[in-house]
Amino acid sequence: MAMQKFRAMDDGEFQESGKVSLNKRILYLLLVLLVVVPIVVGVLVWYLAPPRSCDSLSNVEGESGANTGSEVTTTTTTTEVPNFESEPWKNLRLPRYIIPVHYDITLYPDIYNGNGWFYGNESVEIRITKDTSYILIHYYYMNITKTMLKNNSSGATIPIKRTFSYAENQFWVIETVSPLLSGAVVRLETQYDGSLTRSMVGLYKSRYVNSITGETR
Repeated sequence: MAMQKFRAMDDGEFQESGKVSLNKRILYLLLVLLVVVPIVVGVLVWYLAPPRSCDSLSNVEGESGANTGSEVTTTTTTTEVPNFESEPWKNLRLPRYIIPVHYDITLYPDIYNGNGWFYGNESVEIRITKDTSYILIHYYYMNITKTMLKNNSSGATIPIKRTFSYAENQFWVIETVSPLLSGAVVRLETQYDGSLTRSMVGLYKSRYVNSITGETR
């Protein structure tokens, strides 16, 4: 009886071991199929697919078989570069050949009786180091009411062709009738006025409350 029981246990262990071995083989087979099948399908699709010519990609055929497509065209755009020689006001910087030497500025702010504006005049001595027909100065939030250009040494008036504002770069531009020659020293005289309450930029009027007295000033 003891010998038969031992054999029965041996037979059970052998059956259990064979079952585990069989399950591992099935698992390995499934893994191989998962890897191999997609590769085989991809190769077959690539090999059996009909070739596509360049003509079939570039042309479109209608129902009658005629070519109804059109060639693809590309367009290029170019950005025009401003000519700073002929239009120096389009340059953000003042020209290096227009050199301010000395400023005389007179300013009259009027803040009394509820007023909020200013007026004055300016005289700028300018040295020219390159032939040019343009003088540029910065200005912002003011009205230039009078512009004169003179020879600094003789005081003779230099004829002005036109004056205009280029607000994008905050320039007041003076164009002369004849070019100013390199080495010339000129005097630019302007009169101006503006508001002290239009914006809190530059010279402006504002109110505040004195923290000690509570008075508004």
